[in-house]
Amino acid sequence: MTPLVEPVVLDSVPADISSANGSWYAACTRARHEKTVAHQLEERGIEYFLPLYRSARRWKDRRKLLDLVLFPGYIFVRLALKDRLRVLQLPGVSRFVSFNGHPAALPENELNALRNGLSQEMKPWTSVPF
Repeated sequence: MTPLVEPVVLDSVPADISSANGSWYAACTRARHEKTVAHQLEERGIEYFLPLYRSARRWKDRRKLLDLVLFPGYIFVRLALKDRLRVLQLPGVSRFVSFNGHPAALPENELNALRNGLSQEMKPWTSVPF
């Protein structure tokens, strides 16, 4: 039996709304703190994108649908580079993905392609045998 996998997205703004201020960056989080960081970003009004997928898991006594993070340890944040300290001060955020010591901006079209893929129910590979 194959596992049930459905895409889910935690996003601070609808995909069709584009913000003119800032670029997208990938922030590294502590292990299993992605949803907590997303909640903190939401409270502070910082635009973020956390792609999730829904997966059916089976234990000896029950089955359950879980919302799992597509990229464990990362959350995407849109902000001006001068405001990066607002994100780095959050408990659970360790650093930004960097290149040559500077946070690496992500192309917006790549994140839009990821959103479109999740909206079309593209299924990630899972290693959970059923």
